[in-house]
Amino acid sequence: MKKVKLLSKSEYAKVRGCHHTYITKLSKKGLLVEVDGKIDTEATDKRIKEAQDPAREPFKKEVKGKGKGKGKAKATTSKKDTQTGKDTQDLSYAQARTERERIKAKKEKVEYDLLIGELVDSEEVRISAFNRARILRDAMFNIPDRISTILAAESNPRKVHQILFKEIRIALEGQSNAKC
Repeated sequence: MKKVKLLSKSEYAKVRGCHHTYITKLSKKGLLVEVDGKIDTEATDKRIKEAQDPAREPFKKEVKGKGKGKGKAKATTSKKDTQTGKDTQDLSYAQARTERERIKAKKEKVEYDLLIGELVDSEEVRISAFNRARILRDAMFNIPDRISTILAAESNPRKVHQILFKEIRIALEGQSNAKC
């Protein structure tokens, strides 16, 4: 069984090389893992590291006895975590920030596509399609009113067919040339 190292807040501050007020701030933020009033050092260190903003790493102040912080922290993001849509509470700061930037980029892409005309509003398309279908329906229903007397007088089936075909073609061509 793994032995857990437990320290008081002041002892933990000395180990980390920081002031005890900083440890109090961490406690208020909920970053300390405490067991019976003592701090579990490994779990707390892990939690603090996950909550850090990697972009601020190069600007950290040098603490006596700790050495200078060299290099930048690398943000590791698991696609599985960000793609499953878990709550951001389960994500580290870097993962949550990456997910936020990904969503922001998708939103801006959609706005750009709308701007250049690659995307159109679906409601506008529905309204336009409805209007065109209604106009075509009305044109088709008007055919019998226009040619019924002509057809009644015609006895040649071939001539009846030609008249009907011509009127239907006129109605359909009128729709193909119409702009909505």
